[in-house]
Amino acid sequence: MVNSVSEYLDFHQNDWHGKCVQNFLVPAENLTDWLENINANAYLKYRARSIARCETAGSQWFIKTIFGLGENPKAICNLLKWYLRPSRAMHIWRISLKMVTAGIDCPKVLLAARNRRWKPLGWPTDVLITEQAPGMQLVKLLQNKSLDVNARNQITEITARKVASLHRAGFLHGDCQPRNLFVDLANSHVCFIDNDRTRFCPNHPWGRRRNLVQLGYHLMRLSLFTLDDWKHFFDLYAGFLHWDSKKGTNEYQYVMSGIRKRQQRMESHA
Repeated sequence: MVNSVSEYLDFHQNDWHGKCVQNFLVPAENLTDWLENINANAYLKYRARSIARCETAGSQWFIKTIFGLGENPKAICNLLKWYLRPSRAMHIWRISLKMVTAGIDCPKVLLAARNRRWKPLGWPTDVLITEQAPGMQLVKLLQNKSLDVNARNQITEITARKVASLHRAGFLHGDCQPRNLFVDLANSHVCFIDNDRTRFCPNHPWGRRRNLVQLGYHLMRLSLFTLDDWKHFFDLYAGFLHWDSKKGTNEYQYVMSGIRKRQQRMESHA
């Protein structure tokens, strides 16, 4: 597990600039051409990003490419956002190091870099290459119909403890939902992926509640949790943060209000 800035080297190739872990073998002499081939077979493709897998000797890489012109180029806000904002790949690299240092599991970043076309100005493209997260997605674990009560309780306990640890360490996940939590039952760990918008914001109750609203809403929307399951999860979470009953009750009411509002909003758009 890489946990120090000193274990990374500056990465420069053509117009690409960023950081890579020591001993990382660059996949090709021309990273741009390699990414075009990889993204042609990406398993997730959106206007602004794509995610692909790559089998390597003894491991699997995940490659996220973020395109600067992926959003509507006619919208001035989008133009300014993509043009002026810092590298998202480099943000993920920085926040990942900070998370690992705090004892929070996230995928190891192998390469984080940005390429600006028509240098020195131009639209940015970011690339992030990480190792595979250990364990299995929480959504896939809970979809297993053969799980017994003890296994489900173990998954709930581990996840509640690790989400509480994330918040206790001062981090807020950018998209806290079951597909972005990988649970390693054998080692009782949770690995948080998709940290594009993860931030270090200690003492931020609204952000913490937002994470819980995201997680609770998706768990119940996907029929992975009943309301009673979610209450059990929340009670465990509150216990790991050493909240008294009054604080736990108040926070649960805040979170449930947010979940209900989100449910109503989605129903109105259906």
